[in-house]
Formats: sequence, structure tokens, C-alpha cells
Amino acid sequence: MIGSSRRPIAITMAFVFAAVSLFGATSASASSTGEAPGEVVIGSLESLTADESALLESDKLKRVTVDPSSGDVTSVEPLTRAQLNGEVDVALRSSGQAKAGSGVSPLSATWNMCSSAGSATCWYGAAPTLNLQFSYGATNGTWGSRTKLWTGNYYVKACWVDPQPSGIAKTVCMPLRNGKNAWIEWGSVLTGKSMDVSNTR
Repeated sequence: MIGSSRRPIAITMAFVFAAVSLFGATSASASSTGEAPGEVVIGSLESLTADESALLESDKLKRVTVDPSSGDVTSVEPLTRAQLNGEVDVALRSSGQAKAGSGVSPLSATWNMCSSAGSATCWYGAAPTLNLQFSYGATNGTWGSRTKLWTGNYYVKACWVDPQPSGIAKTVCMPLRNGKNAWIEWGSVLTGKSMDVSNTR
């Protein structure tokens, strides 16, 4: 009886896992590291100058460059509203635009609701994938083809799968919740694993 009672559970769990993998569904979680196999690597701020660190800590508009394999913040520079709007326009043209609200809508993420550099947190996608807008809280999932990230009026920490693994798979995370008004670039297309959006750092 023990053996026969386990089989339906195993089959059911396999079905649930396949459904989650197929649709990329996510769930809210207190964890901000995602659930990718292998080690978790947290980036650092060690290479930043004092001016770059001060700008990163501020609520001023800024461009933040992150190393996709280490999570290190490698540069922070001022950004004008016109430059930001231009970056968002390019990101929107580069992504698979579709009717608002289309696709799967996980618990704390909404597909393709990023139309401008507004107050919401948006993780832009490379075509044909859609953009993702995140609400307040921590959300884990698997979101392919992520490119640029706009933090909006929130403090945001993202984790992703290393796009250039050398051996064992690893999840890479930012070293902190990046300040408000940050346009974040990796210089690589990523698979997102988690997003932690907060009103505080």
C-alpha cells in the first residue's frame, strides 16, 4: 500500500513541475535568490568610486552597469530624463510588444505593462519575449530573455542565471536593492530568477 500510495503523488508532482516549467508561473516568496541549481553568487560594489557610490545611494536618475557573471556593479553614471526616455524607447522597440495584459500573469508580475519610464519596476525583454512589470514584494520565477531593468520609484534587487557559466550552474544576484530611478544594464541577455521590490533599501 505504501508503494502504491506514492506513485500518484509522484505523477502529480511531475505534472505540476512540468506545468510550472511550461508556463513560467511564479509565486511570492521571502527569498530573493531564486531557485536555480548550483551556487548563488552575490555581487559587490568594491570597484565603484566614492562619487559613483554616492550616486548609487541617491534617488537621482542614473545608469547602473552590472557584470552579468559576477553581479558586481561596475559603474554608475548620471542619466538625464531625455536619455532615459530614449533608452526606454529602444527597449520597447526591441521587445515583443503585444496587447497589454497578454500572456501569463504571475502573482507579482504582469506581462507587457511597461510603456514608459514611470514609477513601476520594469524588466524589459528581447523580442519576441514581453516586458515584465513587477509590483511590491519578492517574486521568484523563470523569465527568459531579460535585458534592461528600470527600478522606478522602488528599491530593487534582481537575481538571474549566469549567462556564461563555466561549469556548474549558478544564480547571480545584485549586491543590494538598487536605489530609485536606476536604469540597470548587464550588456547581456539574461534569464531572470527573482525580483525583490521594496519601498526601503
